[in-house]
Amino acid sequence: MQITPAHDPNDFEVGKRHNLEFINVFTDDGKINSSGGSDFVGMPRFKAREAVTEFLQKKVFYAIYLIHEK
Repeated sequence: MQITPAHDPNDFEVGKRHNLEFINVFTDDGKINSSGGSDFVGMPRFKAREAVTEFLQKKVFYAIYLIHEK
């Protein structure tokens, strides 16, 4: 299971209940900040989504992620 406390109301409640850190990876204008990884800083969110997917595919983590999503 994946919990992203700053993402939606349900995850927010779970995050509060378990004292999880709330990490924001976006600037006010929808670009990646330094918490989003140095390779992606300054990228608009949709470009960053593509870049992160490509990065994970190259590192083989993407296949593992897909297996866990099913």
